[in-house]
Amino acid sequence: MMNRRFQTNEKMGDYRILEFIGRGGMGEVYLFQHEKLNRPVAVKILSEAVVRDETYKTRFLNEA
Repeated sequence: MMNRRFQTNEKMGDYRILEFIGRGGMGEVYLFQHEKLNRPVAVKILSEAVVRDETYKTRFLNEA
């Protein structure tokens, strides 16, 4: 198994990581829980290579 950027139950601000969903060409996707709003959200963490590439940035913004 490849290393993940974040681990289950890790906290970032008002969010707690519930689970790793998957990995794709642009990065990793996690299920987070907003603890104050008690609301789940999917979060895509882009890889460094993607962040530096304007084509991928445009593709990501279109996807969003």
